[in-house]
Amino acid sequence: MPVMTMRRWALLIGVILIGAIAAIWYYDYRSKCHGIDECAARAAEGHERDTPTEHR
Repeated sequence: MPVMTMRRWALLIGVILIGAIAAIWYYDYRSKCHGIDECAARAAEGHERDTPTEHR
């Protein structure tokens, strides 16, 4: 089994770093609302869960 050269180690670490950065960016992008309509829909949906429509 050949020993990994420095160039291959650098490539492997680079691919791992790029993948981690892409995953963090995607998670951050998905966690935020994009556009006024989507933000309003999320806010309304959250309020529907908080307050019941019928008083008990």
